[in-house]
This record gives sequence, C-alpha cells and structure tokens, in this order.
Amino acid sequence: VTKPVKQAAGPKRPRNPTLPSARDALSEARAALATGDNGKAVRMAQRSYSEQDNLAARLIALRVYCEKGDLANVRAVSRVMDLREMQEVVAECQTHGIDLAP
Repeated sequence: VTKPVKQAAGPKRPRNPTLPSARDALSEARAALATGDNGKAVRMAQRSYSEQDNLAARLIALRVYCEKGDLANVRAVSRVMDLREMQEVVAECQTHGIDLAP
C-alpha cells in the first residue's frame, strides 16, 4: 500500500505582496538594501512578510543574513521556504560560506 504524497496546504507564497502596507515595507526594504543599510532592510523585509507572506521580502532577509554569516537567522528564514524559492540566493550565500541545500 502506497501512501499518497501530501500536498502543501494553502496557496503558493506570492513573489510580491498585494497588501499596501506589505508593499510599502518591501519598497523600504529594497531601498535600504540598495543604500547598504542592511539593518533597516531586514526590519522592513520582516515587516513586509509579517503583514503578508511574500517571497521577495524573505529573499531580502535571507541575503542580508547570509552576508552577515548569521546562520541562526538564515535557518529561521529558510525553514519556511523550499529550495526552489531560495534558488536565486543559493550561490550568493555560498560565497559567504553558507550552504542552503538541505
């Protein structure tokens, strides 16, 4: 007897948020990242994905944590993501000595 493969519950995480408050926070996170204000980038990314879960904000947080070598926070953020979602930051994180592969 084979067990059915369990499907992920709920809709897929959107790339970008649709709620205005989450979009605004994501815009601020992107701006902060562009100017090198990584602390603000993470805070605003967290605010964005707390308002409405979205891939773009989680990737910003993941990038910053990888750059800082903050393995505990990398694990916390990546725990709720699958490798396919993290694919665009895998190589970047490896340059900082963090392997995102399971």
